[in-house]
Parts: sequence; structure tokens; C-alpha cells
Amino acid sequence: MRPTGFRGDLPSPRSRAGDAKAAYQIARLFEQGYPVIGEDADKALKFYRQAGEKGHVLAIKRLIEVYESGGLHQLADPGQLAFWKAQQARFGG
Repeated sequence: MRPTGFRGDLPSPRSRAGDAKAAYQIARLFEQGYPVIGEDADKALKFYRQAGEKGHVLAIKRLIEVYESGGLHQLADPGQLAFWKAQQARFGG
């Protein structure tokens, strides 16, 4: 059962404010599953992308893994892989 007022698409004021670390942590929770929110690959991907766009190197690393081999309901995607590898070079990951 979810707590009253829980919004799974925006679970954290810090992530709504664009905090890359908060978005990454939320992505991990959605990917791994957490008793209160459960597992949700689509939301995990959304928050990894949000964190990656802000330069969070671990989020970028995970996105590279996703688009290289497939995962989080995504097929391998050479275009996205190239994009995230460029982001990795840009942000020094």
C-alpha cells in the first residue's frame, strides 16, 4: 500500500527541482524495487535520464549499459548509446 499523497512520477521535491543525485537515487529505487513504491523500469529510466542530463556520471554509466545491451524495457540502441557515451566524455565519467 502506498502512503497517502504519494506521487510515483514525482516522489521527491529535490528531484522535481532538478537535483541530479536525488533523481539518480530515485531511479535506483524504481529499478531495484522498494516495498513502498515497487519496481518500475519506465520510471527508473525516466529518472536515470533526468540525472544523466544533469551530468550525474553513475546515471550516465547506467544509461550506457541500458542502451548497449538492452534493459529497463529498452532494446539496444546505437543512437542512444552514442549520445550517452558523448555525455560521458563531456562530464568526465
